[in-house]
Amino acid sequence: MSRIVVVDDQPALLEATAALLASAGHTVTAVADPAAAADHAIGADVVVSELLMTGVDGFQLARLLRRRAGTRFVPLIFYSAHCDDEARLLAAALGVRQVIPRGERPQALLEAVGRALHEGPAVSEDVLLAEQAAVQRRHHTERIDSLSRMARSVAHEFNNIFAAIEGYLTFATETIESARADMPADAADDALTDLRRCGQGLERAAQLSNRLLAFGRYDIARAEPTDLCELVRARRDTLADGLPPGVQLVLDPWPTPLTVRVDPDQLMVALQHLITNAAEAMPAGGVCRIGLRPALPSGNHPGDRAHLDISDGGRGMTAETAEHAVEPFFSTKSDAQGTGLGLTQAHGIITQAGGELALRSEPGSGTKVSITLPLLNAPVEPPPPPSDRRGSRDVPTVLIADDDEDLRFILDRICRKAGYRTLTAGDGREALAVAETADEIACLVTDVQMPLMDGRELADRLRTLRPGTPVVFVSGYAPALLNEGSLAPDARVVKKPFTPSDILDVLSEVAPVAAAAHAS
Repeated sequence: MSRIVVVDDQPALLEATAALLASAGHTVTAVADPAAAADHAIGADVVVSELLMTGVDGFQLARLLRRRAGTRFVPLIFYSAHCDDEARLLAAALGVRQVIPRGERPQALLEAVGRALHEGPAVSEDVLLAEQAAVQRRHHTERIDSLSRMARSVAHEFNNIFAAIEGYLTFATETIESARADMPADAADDALTDLRRCGQGLERAAQLSNRLLAFGRYDIARAEPTDLCELVRARRDTLADGLPPGVQLVLDPWPTPLTVRVDPDQLMVALQHLITNAAEAMPAGGVCRIGLRPALPSGNHPGDRAHLDISDGGRGMTAETAEHAVEPFFSTKSDAQGTGLGLTQAHGIITQAGGELALRSEPGSGTKVSITLPLLNAPVEPPPPPSDRRGSRDVPTVLIADDDEDLRFILDRICRKAGYRTLTAGDGREALAVAETADEIACLVTDVQMPLMDGRELADRLRTLRPGTPVVFVSGYAPALLNEGSLAPDARVVKKPFTPSDILDVLSEVAPVAAAAHAS
């Protein structure tokens, strides 16, 4: 004798459905409280439920049944007057066996129950495990995305501070150098040494911040068509540099080109981190292998991807460690051995390039990191070379836009000392207003992230107002629009923190100061 659980918060409908099923010889449990239905469904052969109910509706009930060990395989049928196409699709996605309109002949429900009893459990163990794995992947992705947003926000604020410190260190060094004749030699040397050490500490801090930016997928990248096979082959020796004597790097290249769009230098940074991790996992020595191949079609992917695998025969890691391995500052090493950002940065670089990074490992069985990148199916035309932007005036005017007062002051001082005229603004709107009344603007130097109007919008509107104006973006936080080929061909990017020479080298290309201006 089969037991059917009927769920409906409308007493009259509940009674009618229960009576119909009982007339067919089934043992019926009628449940008027949808919140309690999952408990009554334990041990049932079929559950028949209304779709629209207060408190817990049919969709929520389906999720409850699938999560519980005692009910996850019980067939569920919706018997409702509210069953449009959208409801049917969602019901199917939740594993509902069938949706029967209440207005149909009563025999339709009895036939559906009979089929469910004949076919058996609603969901196989394999399907259930696949659903659970998909949920875990989604939760992992959401956690990584949340950490990414936090990482890039923190890195952006730090880079503004670092850029200001870098500028003031440079100014202090120049002041001491120019006043050496009036200072005791030892005092000048000591002061310069201290400033150099401050600069070295700042450089380490900036590297840490840049790794956070890479994890946040907002590091500044210059993606270009790159043959993975040729790149890895050409830089094999560089990748092998620094490996312990007992660790051998072996390449398994693919015989034909695997061309992807990626920043080759950043990809090398990612590979270097992964190879270093592999070597550290094999203290007694071993082989670190880099394999390249096209991906086989699977799931939603048609096969137009390239695989780059890095594997080792090291000690491996537990599932828990592997799950958190790409999170920033997560590390199994002591504080003295690392920051826990190597795999984090690699993950960010690959994700920024539109790829995926997956890690498989078991204790004692080594680790395999698989990088998947979209293949380029058509050749991409390289951007045209920048045109000559030399101005007709001996003293070019640079428009500087940055919402950070210290950075605005530093950029202004660097440019004026090099012989440029300057105009400054604290945000994009102010900069555009300045540009509308200025006699001449030889170049725009702007932060990317600013209130009211960001640097990209400012650059676009300025070029409408003054066509052909060169743009230099100065930022430690470069939004995705800077990394997806949307920069104008003659735009430049200077990364925070920067030195005066970083700025002036770029300005000398797009808006050089004439020799006469330097002489004055």
